[in-house]
Amino acid sequence: MVLDTPPIARHRLRPSEWGLAALALLLMAAGHWWARDGELPDGERRVFEAVNELPDGVRFAWWAPMQLGNALVWVVAPLLMLVKTRRVRPAVATFLATFGGWLGAKAVKRAVQRGRPEFFLADSVRLREAAPTGLGFISGHTAVAFGLATVLRPYLPARFRPVLYGLATLTGTGRMYFGAHLPADVLGGAGFGIACGLTANAIVGIEDR
Repeated sequence: MVLDTPPIARHRLRPSEWGLAALALLLMAAGHWWARDGELPDGERRVFEAVNELPDGVRFAWWAPMQLGNALVWVVAPLLMLVKTRRVRPAVATFLATFGGWLGAKAVKRAVQRGRPEFFLADSVRLREAAPTGLGFISGHTAVAFGLATVLRPYLPARFRPVLYGLATLTGTGRMYFGAHLPADVLGGAGFGIACGLTANAIVGIEDR
């Protein structure tokens, strides 16, 4: 008779996860460097305009992946994780990563006080949805999407991991395409989200067999 032994929870990061931690710091530093003085550097403006001015025909292809950053993700994703794994630990980590990304982004916005694209480019930005309110740095959608990708990473086969990060990248670039965020906001959000995912897994533990 083979017993179904319970999984062992590890709290330490593996080398690949330390690499993700370094990437998170790099992205946050790059985003803050661009956003640090409240101005819009020429390089950042050019990147934003290149994405924001893409044809309207790609709008609907971008809309669906952008929902990975929706605030409801921190409600839906943990429930789906609980149903899929039938274990509490991965569901709790998923909640902490996504809710932490959403809530933490709001705190960073208040600390940095940087405007959205319309503040800098009122005459040229293309808004493809209702004009967003509030501050820009960091992108909460991007933080939630990258937090989700990172917290799920240990539970996914290696071949699926780039897909989830690719969708998270579409979430961030989609926020530029829809006129809601600047590149620095997206970079900072991506780094912050990765950090949230790693932190959640380190606190709650990753279940390894």
